[in-house]
Amino acid sequence: RRVSSPNDPDFAELCVDGPTMEPQMYRFPAQTNKPCVIWDLPGVGTAGFPAETYLQNLGIRHFDVVVLITDQRFTEAELLLLDDLRHWNVPFFMVRNKIDLDVQRELESEQEVLDNRGFGDKLDNEERRDIVRETLINVKEDLSILHHVDSVYCISAIKEFWHSFDFPRLEQDLTV
Repeated sequence: RRVSSPNDPDFAELCVDGPTMEPQMYRFPAQTNKPCVIWDLPGVGTAGFPAETYLQNLGIRHFDVVVLITDQRFTEAELLLLDDLRHWNVPFFMVRNKIDLDVQRELESEQEVLDNRGFGDKLDNEERRDIVRETLINVKEDLSILHHVDSVYCISAIKEFWHSFDFPRLEQDLTV
């Protein structure tokens, strides 16, 4: 959950010891004339934040936009939140994090197929690009169809991959 750099006073600490338990505000480092903040909220349906009262208790229906982030599938509680956002006409972005792990699994799986052939072949750059592209397409299509949304953003929280997937597009779309 890093918003900027560790030297920035609005730096969002990387949380490795558990989920967010209290709402935390961060300034969004956008290059716009409009001030922008991001709220890191506890997960819907987590301890102390039941899905039934989440929207009301955290005031989400009054947000300008909501970014729903998951690293696998969206939970039932997150889908209830999605329904509430639609009901209150709150714009939202669906984000699939850790896409780098899916891409790596697919690359390893394809390499294993080649290895099992016993010829010592390695995936070339074009094959690797095709696997990355197909993985992104499949994840986006699955989530788009399943949740009836037009756009899904696939990102990685690992800084070296920020520009490899949809993070720049998400950042741009958030500032519009």
